Amino acid sequence: MAESRHAVGVDWASGHWLAVEYRNDEYEDITVETSFEALWRTFEEKPDKVLVDVPIGLCDESDDESSERSRECDTLARRVLGSRSSSVFTPPARQAAYEAREEKPHGTVSETNRELVGKGLSIQTYHIAPGIAELDSFLNPDDDEDKKRRRKRVEEAHPEVCFAAFDDSVLEYAKTSAVGVSERLSALENVVDEPGKTFLAISRDLSRHADEFDVTAIDADDVLDAMALAITASADENERQTLPEDPPRDSLGLPMQMVYRSETPFEVE
Repeated sequence: MAESRHAVGVDWASGHWLAVEYRNDEYEDITVETSFEALWRTFEEKPDKVLVDVPIGLCDESDDESSERSRECDTLARRVLGSRSSSVFTPPARQAAYEAREEKPHGTVSETNRELVGKGLSIQTYHIAPGIAELDSFLNPDDDEDKKRRRKRVEEAHPEVCFAAFDDSVLEYAKTSAVGVSERLSALENVVDEPGKTFLAISRDLSRHADEFDVTAIDADDVLDAMALAITASADENERQTLPEDPPRDSLGLPMQMVYRSETPFEVE
């Protein structure tokens, strides 16, 4: 009997962590929590792999104050996505992300980011930064064994890169449009059966949480993104690819990479 594979895709949506669970490429359940730590605790049996649409592996400070520091995985992802490269944002430096989590004003956080990596911080990234800091903190607990377990299971992926790998091409339409939703469901059909039915099932399952938070804050594209990550996390080792192929690590030892699912790697330099 084939070994069961428990995989989870997580999207940070409107201050909530939306987790879509798959087992052996089939949808199993969803979980929604307000913190990643709480989400992790809901899994009595820890998943084999959790892919998150949040940067992991952050720059700290530039060796040369006149230069900009960036992550190679972001650069490669933009090349893969071409016309859709704007969906890849530049993450904040670690200290700037933590300042945003502490609710320091955008101007202060942006200046910290400029001092550390040579570039200011957009208002869009500022609003995402608290989630980045939260995940970074989760992956850096005091207990070394716990740190190893978490880092082994939790990795970064970008949904648009995952969709491009599923379809072997860059998708044409914005994910928030009706045709964009259809396009992404078609891409998922290359990997799993009847993703449209799964999309509907997940959307219905969200209603279970109506008493806990405003479920209308989670959009259709958030569900699609979490699905894509869960299906990517389900990949066997021979289908697991990363951008870049040999990823560097940040100052805390976290890999600066994006995982995607394909039998062959992207041809990108």
